[in-house]
Amino acid sequence: MGWIRLYREVMNHAVFHDDRLFKVFIYCLLRANHIGGYSVPFKGEKRKLNMGQFITSRHNAARDCFMKETTLYSNLQKLKEWEMIEIDTDNNKTLISIVNWSLFQQPHPDIDKESSTKRKVVDKRPSAKRKVVVKKSIPSRHRQ
Repeated sequence: MGWIRLYREVMNHAVFHDDRLFKVFIYCLLRANHIGGYSVPFKGEKRKLNMGQFITSRHNAARDCFMKETTLYSNLQKLKEWEMIEIDTDNNKTLISIVNWSLFQQPHPDIDKESSTKRKVVDKRPSAKRKVVVKKSIPSRHRQ
């Protein structure tokens, strides 16, 4: 579980204008490790997965994206060609690495500081004690 950062600028990128390609890109972002440090067997040895990497199979990824394996493969190749991902494969698994993961998904002190401006929302449940839920507001420079 969790969340990813998705900047509005993606709407100006060619990946946004192809439904299937965008779906595969978002799938990669959602599947990528956000913590890192996991060791998994890959190419006959233990491989440490870093943040922004994940292992899947073409079959499983195609199933998850509700598309044919050939369609998934061609979209992954396009993302690789555009230098958005890197792909490493063995006989039955694929290691996918998001290029510039840390640039887009790591905390940005200037943005996070501004977005930590919180507004209070009062819980409307009938209770003697009301619980205060804190939500982050969207920084004004990121609104359209």
